[in-house]
Amino acid sequence: MSDNRTITVWRDPYGAGFNTTRAKKVVFTKGTTILVGCNGSGKTTLLQNIEDELRKADIPVFMHSPNTDLSKMIDRAMFEGNFGLVGASKSMSEGENISLVFSQSFDAIRNFIATGKKPNKTFKIFSEPEKEITSNERWILLDAIDSGYSIDNIVQLKTIFNRMHEDVNTHNVDLYIIASANTYELAQNSNCLDVMTGKNVHFDTYEEYRNFILKTQEKKEKRYKKETK
Repeated sequence: MSDNRTITVWRDPYGAGFNTTRAKKVVFTKGTTILVGCNGSGKTTLLQNIEDELRKADIPVFMHSPNTDLSKMIDRAMFEGNFGLVGASKSMSEGENISLVFSQSFDAIRNFIATGKKPNKTFKIFSEPEKEITSNERWILLDAIDSGYSIDNIVQLKTIFNRMHEDVNTHNVDLYIIASANTYELAQNSNCLDVMTGKNVHFDTYEEYRNFILKTQEKKEKRYKKETK
């Protein structure tokens, strides 16, 4: 089994004259990695980059974006006439909605860890033969998973991550969880990756995290100033 994987980083993905990540390659170690940086620093782009590279290599990857998946869940509920779920969602806070969507995805994630397969919710007239899963790697990508979360929600989220890693012990697979973060609580004492430099960072205190976010904000502003000149 491999303990790490190198991802080739997109260069100038938006044709704007700059790279969201300075590094040309980023190395991820199995376990949980938290992507950190200010809003707009490139966390979502890097997740999409990782997903694209893994798919090209036929490595099982599960992407979960709460906001996107929430919209899909609401659309499906309206199509099925489940207006109770639609109404309940409208009355919930952002964090409660994220918890709802993630909890509904949890069984699918556990099955993905075991089999490497995601549930196919798309109806097809002609079924295609499924590709054989030969990789022992499982990648779970979580975008803005802590948005709107309270501290107790994030503590619970970290517990869920630990349970996922415990599950792999019975399935003989290497699990990589890559999550983008906007809160100190998720980044605290975690293996973190600075999306702007591609280097690993660590935060022991809130002050360290706060200063880091403010510096990445300054870097982002300088980057966009160069773009507009």
